[in-house]
Amino acid sequence: FLKGILPVSMVPRYFDSEWSFAQVRGIEGKSICAFSSRDATSIVVVCADGNFIVSSFEVPGDCPRITTKRFMNTMYTTGD
Repeated sequence: FLKGILPVSMVPRYFDSEWSFAQVRGIEGKSICAFSSRDATSIVVVCADGNFIVSSFEVPGDCPRITTKRFMNTMYTTGD
């Protein structure tokens, strides 16, 4: 993804690899990720489908989910 936007010199070799320290799985579509300010080993994911996920990355591999909440419906109606 980043290789199509940024110049090659700005994209670290890490992004060429399929390997990483930890992975949050089961996310479909667009999402935004951030590190938790409350816990140094948690990552927060907000998904375009309305899901809010908090996962732990204490150990390498798949991140176990701590919390999953749905905070909005993706289906809406206009005020016609």
